[in-house]
Amino acid sequence: MADFITAVYISFIIQAGGALLTAAVFRSFQRYYQKAYLTHLQWSWLALSVHLLAGAVGLYLSSTFDATHPARLLVNIIAGIAGFTQIPLVLFGTYELTTGRAVPSDRVRRALIAAATTGLVTAIVFVWKEDAGFARFLARVGLRAILSGAGFLAAAYGIWRARATVQGLGPRMVSGAFFVYGLLQLHYLGVAVYESISQNYPAYVSYTGFLDILMYFLMALGTVIWLLENEQKTAMQAAAQIQHLAYHDTLTGLPNRQLFLDRLNLAISHAHRSQRRLAVFFLDLDRFKVINDSLGHAIGDRLLQSISRRLTGLLREGDTVTRIGGDEFTILVPHLQHSDDAIVVARKVRDALKHPIEIDGRELYVSTSIGISLYPNDGEDANALLRNADAAMYRAKAQGRDTFRLYAPAMNAKALEQLALENGLRKAIANGELIMHYQPIVSFATSRVIGVEALIRWNHPELGLLYPADFISLAEATGLIGPLGEWSLKEACTQVKTLRERGLNLHAACNLSVRQIQQLDFVETISSILHDTGLPAEALDLEITESIAMQSDDDTIEKLRAVKRLGVRISIDDFGTGYSSLSALRLFPVDSLKIDQSFVHDITATSGDAAIATAVIAMAHSLDLTVIAEGVETEGQLAFLRGRGCNAYQGYYVSHPLTAEECEAVIRAHDGLPIAVKKRKTGRVAKAG
Repeated sequence: MADFITAVYISFIIQAGGALLTAAVFRSFQRYYQKAYLTHLQWSWLALSVHLLAGAVGLYLSSTFDATHPARLLVNIIAGIAGFTQIPLVLFGTYELTTGRAVPSDRVRRALIAAATTGLVTAIVFVWKEDAGFARFLARVGLRAILSGAGFLAAAYGIWRARATVQGLGPRMVSGAFFVYGLLQLHYLGVAVYESISQNYPAYVSYTGFLDILMYFLMALGTVIWLLENEQKTAMQAAAQIQHLAYHDTLTGLPNRQLFLDRLNLAISHAHRSQRRLAVFFLDLDRFKVINDSLGHAIGDRLLQSISRRLTGLLREGDTVTRIGGDEFTILVPHLQHSDDAIVVARKVRDALKHPIEIDGRELYVSTSIGISLYPNDGEDANALLRNADAAMYRAKAQGRDTFRLYAPAMNAKALEQLALENGLRKAIANGELIMHYQPIVSFATSRVIGVEALIRWNHPELGLLYPADFISLAEATGLIGPLGEWSLKEACTQVKTLRERGLNLHAACNLSVRQIQQLDFVETISSILHDTGLPAEALDLEITESIAMQSDDDTIEKLRAVKRLGVRISIDDFGTGYSSLSALRLFPVDSLKIDQSFVHDITATSGDAAIATAVIAMAHSLDLTVIAEGVETEGQLAFLRGRGCNAYQGYYVSHPLTAEECEAVIRAHDGLPIAVKKRKTGRVAKAG
């Protein structure tokens, strides 16, 4: 009997050490992954370790003290409370790991209080009855064996039932170990009954503790494998979503412009080899702006989604429907027998969109203007076909809308308009028509404005205030982006330097075009602007788009590295909308990423946007990059981004882009600073031209 007790005592000590080591493993994973179920599992194994260690001490004291001795009673109470609280903790952790849903904290608290109370009661019941040895044993050990066995078997069954959604080696290991361990616990109850009858334990019982140790190891290893499998699955899903969004519109799920051009180029190659025709349709919705402005962007977005589904349902499997942007769509029909077939398709699309679309009980009516270009008659490359279809669409819209037009060379109204805009842009700098607006950038850490994004505007004498989307692409196409970009950089640095002198410690975030970077004197231009304006290099943040960053050649990257050596920061703007290779970010001289506003808009309502934003923030931090969110408009978006560790944000929640003077007032009001006293100026510094 003494040898049996010694073996059990040693087994308890070893099991306690194994359970403590398991708790430490879960603790280390919890610090990194911050999962609720790891907290519950960590405390469950810690409780088991305390239970086993107290059991070993109690077994040691049993040979010296009777059951009523305070030391032995205290040890039994500790063992009872720890042993019973371990059961709900492991069940809660397993439930959360299996379902992905957190157990409410009040339910956890009530369960732990009930378990601790049960452990306390079973530790002191029958203590003062000298002849109640077996009853006391059943109260302490038997009840826990029943509950523990039933609990672990239930957990094993729950994991097995969820096998359709919970797959992998980890869940199978945990389920199997839980099942065997549950049977072992119930088996101990049978052993206790057998001992009470025969007054002797089966010889093998002294070795079952080592089987317990094996089960502990399998449970812990299986849980760790399960965790890593889940994290790998999450990372793969986020990467797949980012890859999907690189080539698809975030609102409708349709292919985006890049994917459309890729497919169009491929279709042109096939049509050229087979001497066949293809058609490109350019659609612009009529009256959509009225609906969007009167009923709100949410209704407008749902209308676009409904139209996308209707267009997709109309066409053949090999055709491609694309949302180019806003309320503009394109359709590629790669196989046409005759040119007249394009007219049949256009009528089909026009008539389908005439039918009302019901949203929230409202019947909304839209129509579309369609332009059509044909290969090879109207162009032999993708850009030409798309451009000519666009020109034909403008002719259809000008001739009454809700109609379609085939492209004809005489359709040059758009070209003439662009030419007039180009001529005006050439004079805009000299005529002082360009102005800069600024949008504050706020730090989550300090809740203060740390910088401003500089955004160029063209105060056109006839067309009014024009935004970058109206003329930047024209400036790039005509080579005017060089002087335009240099002016905007110098103006932004000058005005931000003035704001810094007025007590606002800001940096200037300025957008760059790929054409600017490709200029031979790009680095010298940046250095000269910093010298002339007196703005510290560290107060200038140059923003390039994701597509520029990922398509940059060695010369471009070296130029940006040279600028970075000056002390200037480099940021990637609109991150997530392009088709970046994440591995390339490690080689690129970048300091920060800006999450595009298309992900921020529905970040609190759409799990996909939330997952992508979370993944981008985590990835950026792993690369020691700062993360700035664009387009923040609501308190909910702000709270979500703050909770995920985003560093800074900008958007309408703080302010629209404003003139330098208006922006200064907003910044001072936001940061609680006194209003600056305006000084009378004796002269004016001329804008760079």
